[in-house]
Amino acid sequence: MPTETPDVGFLLVRSFDFGGYYETRLLLALVALGVALWRLHEGDRRFLIVFAAGVVFQGLLEWQLALMGMRGAGFSIGLFGVTLSGLPAHLLQGFLEGGPLALAGWWFADMVMQRANKSAWLGYAGFLALVVMLALVVVWRSQGAPASSVRPIFAQNVLTLIVVVSSIGLAALRGRGGLRALALWCAGVMIYLIWNFTPLQIGGVRQIAEAGPGGWVIADWWSQVWVMGLSFVWEVMAGKMHYIAVPIALGLIASPQSRPVIVFLHGWLMGPDIWTRARALLEPRYRCIALWQPAHGPEPAPPAQWTMRDWVDWLFTRIGSARKVVLVGHSMGGMLALAAAAARPDRVVGVVSVGSTPRAWSEEEQRAWLAMVAGASAAWSPGLAAQLAPFLMSADFLAREPAWPEEWFVRVDQYDRANMSGLAAAVATRPDLTEAVCGFDAPLLVVHGGADAAVSVEEGRNLAAAAKGEIEILDGVGHCPPVESPDAFARALAAFITKRWP
Repeated sequence: MPTETPDVGFLLVRSFDFGGYYETRLLLALVALGVALWRLHEGDRRFLIVFAAGVVFQGLLEWQLALMGMRGAGFSIGLFGVTLSGLPAHLLQGFLEGGPLALAGWWFADMVMQRANKSAWLGYAGFLALVVMLALVVVWRSQGAPASSVRPIFAQNVLTLIVVVSSIGLAALRGRGGLRALALWCAGVMIYLIWNFTPLQIGGVRQIAEAGPGGWVIADWWSQVWVMGLSFVWEVMAGKMHYIAVPIALGLIASPQSRPVIVFLHGWLMGPDIWTRARALLEPRYRCIALWQPAHGPEPAPPAQWTMRDWVDWLFTRIGSARKVVLVGHSMGGMLALAAAAARPDRVVGVVSVGSTPRAWSEEEQRAWLAMVAGASAAWSPGLAAQLAPFLMSADFLAREPAWPEEWFVRVDQYDRANMSGLAAAVATRPDLTEAVCGFDAPLLVVHGGADAAVSVEEGRNLAAAAKGEIEILDGVGHCPPVESPDAFARALAAFITKRWP
């Protein structure tokens, strides 16, 4: 190791090359790649795109710096006794360092943009805990080892400035959403860097030295803090903005405004729990809201003289400030979703109709519906639940799950059935939307059970044809696919949504 260096100010001195650093980075890179592949399996390719961008861009950047004489002569990486040099070594460094860094930043940005729930943040916290653990392993392995590399920092100022300006410009091509995604990615990278490198700095294996005519000496603690912090911001975070800015500019990563909130609307005498599997597949990539319908669960009953228009207003009050939503509605929830899409096309960007219809009912159908609701209100019992179950579920399902009617009775017994007349009236007197769906600009998916005894599969086909939408018919399934065939329903829903709002 040289004892004399040019008068370049600050140097980065490190001893972790021989402390198992790259071996532990390999574990971290494999975990990050596993996260990216898992998200790809779930239909989200963005994480793999970001990981690959980090690998390629860091590898090429390090190679370029080496060619410019800014990485020292004879650069090589030793990993489990194998030594690589030249471009292969730089690409390996991109895999070990650039991939995890790029993914960690995007993971954070994605969760903020999608308002991820606590369980999603726990996964990210676990990833950061692994980062700290690996850093501590390097600290332990490197104790007492001599410095393995010394290089000037802030030596690529012009190059970094070019990267920052061009990255902001590329992100701006996607508007405020692109700039917000870039800013959040930078915040995530900073969190990653702090958790990654602070243990190395405290442990004395990655330190700042001051250079002078007589050589270099380790700087005082205050210089260690502010120079290392500035290095995090300028050399590492700012110098790598193009990792995320290029995919944003190319449209490979959606800006936050393009990703809607998914709102689930259950049917009569059902509940938000029917969407459990679908929500598990979509969260945390999308913000999901599963509402209780009026007079169901804790939701108060509506007035007796309620209309579909009142119901639509109620829906948007419950949705709140979400500007773009995809409505997923089962049975009467699907009727509400179609009516809301017709009334507010500025906010409804997609509809998924599950066992539903846009057609208004005849007087005979209205009377039958109102009589059924009145009967359930006045005399709900295990026997009545057993009588109604075949209208919701196929015979095969009830044969497999003979206890379902009794379980359904217990849940529904807690609902405000005595005050469902307003809700029943809104369903019965809803306007015909057959013509309205023909003018839908929003994409539509129809999911229908092939054995639906409540709403014929032909009605589902007619809806899909009228709206020029997609249709998924689940053979042998009854009126409630999310309950009877949750995995098939969730896959169809996730494919529809991720294809349009990746």
